[in-house]
Amino acid sequence: MSMDEGWGYGSEDDEGGEGEALGNLDPNDQESPWGAGEAPPTFRPVTNSSRITEASYSPRSRRLYVRFVKPQPGGTPWTYYDVPPNVWRNFLRAKSKGKFVNRVLNNYSYGPGWGPER
Repeated sequence: MSMDEGWGYGSEDDEGGEGEALGNLDPNDQESPWGAGEAPPTFRPVTNSSRITEASYSPRSRRLYVRFVKPQPGGTPWTYYDVPPNVWRNFLRAKSKGKFVNRVLNNYSYGPGWGPER
């Protein structure tokens, strides 16, 4: 299976995959943080990081979602906006996800939660 076909990354029409989507939000709800017509992303567990518990990417909205270990119970969610697909692939390959966030993702617009586009 290629990186493009794998879990958490798909074609414009296929954003699904294995795993459990977080939240029970209606993708058609205009108030949904995922946007009207977009289903909540499927999150990939990040097992080799002390800072990040899971991540996902939506090629349609070009949003990369990361849940950090602290400070909130259950982790702190952040959204990175207008992230190209190659950056998601590089994130998945990075030996240190935390360093990748600091060196690469923090150069993109980002904000807490799974909020609307900025």
